[in-house]
Amino acid sequence: STRHPAAAFLASWRRERRRRVTAGSSRRIGPQTLARCARGMAAAEHIDPQLRASMRAARCQGIRCLKACIADGVRLGGEDAEDTRVGRALTLSKSAAEDVAATVDQEFSRCCKELLEDQEPSLLLFRADGKENISSSRWLLVAWLPDLAPEAERLACVRSRGLLSHLVSQPFFLHEFFASSRADLRWSVASRVERLAVELPPPPPTKP
Repeated sequence: STRHPAAAFLASWRRERRRRVTAGSSRRIGPQTLARCARGMAAAEHIDPQLRASMRAARCQGIRCLKACIADGVRLGGEDAEDTRVGRALTLSKSAAEDVAATVDQEFSRCCKELLEDQEPSLLLFRADGKENISSSRWLLVAWLPDLAPEAERLACVRSRGLLSHLVSQPFFLHEFFASSRADLRWSVASRVERLAVELPPPPPTKP
C-alpha cells in the first residue's frame, strides 16, 4: 500500500536528522538551543477565531482560499479577560476572493501564486466547489512544505493540520495535498490525487 504523504514526510525528516547526527559536529548543543528547536517543532494548540469564522463563511462571502500560519503568543483563553494564557495557534494570514469567471484549476494556480512564499511553510484551505448544489463546501488542504524552509517549521505545519478537520462539518469534504516545490502545485495533480475534480458525464453511445 502507498504510504500517507504525512508519514512519508516525517520519515524523510527523521532520516535526514539521523544523517546529520551521524555526520557529527564538534559544536556542543546547549539546552537553550534544544528548547528553541522543541518549540519550533511544536504543533499549534488551537485555531484563531478569525480563521474559524472565515472558513465557515467562505462560500457565502465569496472567499476562494485561506492561508493559515502558526503564530506564537496567541491568547488561548475565551471571554474571560483575566485568562492570560498564551500559546501557539493557527491564524489567518491572508485570503483570496473567488473569481466567478475563472475555472477551478485557474483559481488554484492563482491562489498558490498569490498566497504562498518560497521559504514559509503554511496551510492553504482551497475551496474546490463551484456552483454545485451541495450543502457544504469541498475543501482541499494544501500542506505547503518548501524545501528552503527550516525543518522544524515544516514539521510543525504537518503536525498542526489535523486541527483544521474540526472546521469542516462533513469530514469527507476535506482532502489533503502535500507540496514542497512550485512544480508540485498543479491542479491536475491535486485533483487526481484527492479525487476533487468534477468530471463531465460520458457522452451517450453512438448508434452503429
